[in-house]
Amino acid sequence: LPAQRPSPQRQPRRRLGAWQHLGPLQRAYRVAGSGIGRGEVGPFRIERSAHIAAPPQAVFAQVNDFRNWQHWSPWARLDPAARGTFAGPEQGKGAAFSWAGNRSVGEGSMTILDSELNDHIRMQLDFRKPMQATNIADFSFAPEGRGTRMTWAMSGTNSLAGRVMCLAFNPDKMVGGMFETGMRNIDDLLRAKG
Repeated sequence: LPAQRPSPQRQPRRRLGAWQHLGPLQRAYRVAGSGIGRGEVGPFRIERSAHIAAPPQAVFAQVNDFRNWQHWSPWARLDPAARGTFAGPEQGKGAAFSWAGNRSVGEGSMTILDSELNDHIRMQLDFRKPMQATNIADFSFAPEGRGTRMTWAMSGTNSLAGRVMCLAFNPDKMVGGMFETGMRNIDDLLRAKG
């Protein structure tokens, strides 16, 4: 008579709470979208600065023309298959770019509001997915030694949804880190062009 194998013990099925199966970002979106308080809760500003080993006109040109962003933007690298549409002039004031991509990049648009040759650029960022928001991005370019001091900043007003997101991640660290990566990518790109 063959030995009988003991039947595997079944673990009782554990029921998850309503949102326990979601990741921290998804939970934050759910809380924000569930109607728990709406309203503005204060301004924010995220800023980073870096030395780029190229003259201001070369660095400025990388930011002032959205067609160049595919070569250095950290967000473009998160979803190389994202759909992009250009509108308005090729560069400078009025130039616009809209994108739609995966969950990492979402959907939105950016429009250059002001562009002072080799000095600064201001643009409006309109995010539609995964959350709606409108922010301002400022870029400045100043001669520094044999290169450029580039500063990249984003400012806006945090809604409750934005504050809830802060529970899931540190936006200054995450977005600021992307700014740092973008500026490193510009530096690498311009060094390679020599």
